[in-house]
Amino acid sequence: MPTSPATPAVERFIDRKELKRRGITWANNHMIRLELEGRFPRRVTLGPQTVVWRASEIDAWMQARIDERFANPGAA
Repeated sequence: MPTSPATPAVERFIDRKELKRRGITWANNHMIRLELEGRFPRRVTLGPQTVVWRASEIDAWMQARIDERFANPGAA
């Protein structure tokens, strides 16, 4: 269903299980550290024990890692 300028797109959230399915298997402490350093998208707190990430931000972050690889083909 197309969206009009007056209709905002619905944002989809990704939970921890989906991050793992996408290959992001870091420990929670490491992810928090990267988030605080601005090197990974910040989580969204939905409840006292529920956090998610915006799918669009994770997709953009993953694409940026791919783009970096092609921009620096000699890098490890």
